[in-house]
Amino acid sequence: MSGIRTCGSCGHPNTGDAMFCSKCGHKLPLHADAPAATPPEPAPPAPEERAVEPVAEAPAPTPQSAPRVAGAARTMLGMPMPDAEAVARAKAEAERRRADRAAATIVDP
Repeated sequence: MSGIRTCGSCGHPNTGDAMFCSKCGHKLPLHADAPAATPPEPAPPAPEERAVEPVAEAPAPTPQSAPRVAGAARTMLGMPMPDAEAVARAKAEAERRRADRAAATIVDP
């Protein structure tokens, strides 16, 4: 490529094969006779920041109790726990099952 490329940013003449201005580094037009690229318009100024009063934190939520469940007692952690009657029934059922298994394994002579 031949000719001179003039920088659209600073007006410096550059060689025809240059891609960027040797003075300011601005990108040069593709062709020597092409009009120089116009620099982009500056961004609008950022909106002015204002000091804002800090917002008070919301109070912590009030703990709510767990719903009452029939046949359950509360523990320190609030988890339902079976009452004594239910535990006694479960133990009696387990004992009956053990006795039934033991009776089934006894062999008559």
